[in-house]
Amino acid sequence: MLPLQPQHVLVLDTVASDPRCMARVTRMLPYLGGARPWVVSDAELDDFVAARHYAGKRWGERRDASDPDVIFIRARYDSEHVQRERAIRYPHLRRSFLGYDTVVFRRDGLPEWRAETGTVCQPAWELHSARGCPFRCAYCGSGDVIVLIANIEEQIAHLPEVFARAPDQAIWKWDNHSDVNCFEPEWHAVAPMIERFATETRRWLLLYTGKSDNVDFMLDLDHRGQTVICWSLSPETQARVLEPRTASAAARVEAAAKCQRAGYPVRFRLAPIIPVRNWRDEYAQLIAHIFAVTRPDVISLAIFGWMDLAATERCLDLEVLEPEAVAAMRAPGHDADWPGRHSSPLPFDYRRQMFEFLIAEIRRHSAEAAIAICLDTPRMWAALGTRIGQSPERYFCNCGAHCAPRRPRPTPT
Repeated sequence: MLPLQPQHVLVLDTVASDPRCMARVTRMLPYLGGARPWVVSDAELDDFVAARHYAGKRWGERRDASDPDVIFIRARYDSEHVQRERAIRYPHLRRSFLGYDTVVFRRDGLPEWRAETGTVCQPAWELHSARGCPFRCAYCGSGDVIVLIANIEEQIAHLPEVFARAPDQAIWKWDNHSDVNCFEPEWHAVAPMIERFATETRRWLLLYTGKSDNVDFMLDLDHRGQTVICWSLSPETQARVLEPRTASAAARVEAAAKCQRAGYPVRFRLAPIIPVRNWRDEYAQLIAHIFAVTRPDVISLAIFGWMDLAATERCLDLEVLEPEAVAAMRAPGHDADWPGRHSSPLPFDYRRQMFEFLIAEIRRHSAEAAIAICLDTPRMWAALGTRIGQSPERYFCNCGAHCAPRRPRPTPT
């Protein structure tokens, strides 16, 4: 796993009392600065979190460059009454600290969600075992604390009742709250989850490997094609300058090629797409590399957003960006196409030009891979839906509930 130097490592007492959970923690401790963990009760954890004031400040605006704290907790399966009671008793602990965040319904795409955010997505149930990331992407606010589930086997044992919530859901995304491969193989969560989904025939695990290239530990697993692996890709300047600690763009693609040779279906998100200087040439090279060594069935495109211009200026050095993009961001009234609470510092016309360039580059290399627009507006879909051959009401993407993998053509040798 990726070595870290956290200021604090905490272990819930219910984890410390479970030998299998503690074996997992013990394997990871040498990679956590050799720290001696502090065993805490729920009440002590509540006090600790209250004192630490985890605020989700983005890496690009942080002065404290220390690694995230690491907290090991248990997934819990209490009644709704007990969940409410614990939430009241421990007011500083979010559901992720309380152990109730292992299965979450993604409201994205419901009519009320579209009205609230102004963006297009698809709803689904998701699985989570980690929250927080050790990578240092300038635009990311998930670097102050990492919360890891220690009783993975118990979470897996509860999957049948989870599946019963959506019997027809094909794709089960896990875990976009973190890039979980960076904790492996010592955490030993990915392998058991893959092996569990190997017993399914109509359900696939969508493993969010994100910006990691740590895949060798799972190449020999008996996955039976029931795990789809998804990477977030960005070209070299963005990866090197704005995403410290992540694997290089080339390394992520090569990791995907390894996994595809091992029989895993692979998918990519170009995300977040940031118009750094020379972004066109770098994306053209990246897309050529993707199709030279892999055959993804879908590539989703997500242009940098989720914040306004003021937040962007706090976390990104705008000197890294193309001057034309900066001028477009600073033009008055550019977010009029975002009717809801989500926004983008990039105006519609500039985003559309970026999408059009990327779509054309993908089509230069593949007429088969589906292309999806991720988390953009209905207006953008109206402009580009015909070009990608998809509709915002029904489209094939990385993590849509019913987007089961298509069989790719053989990978070139």
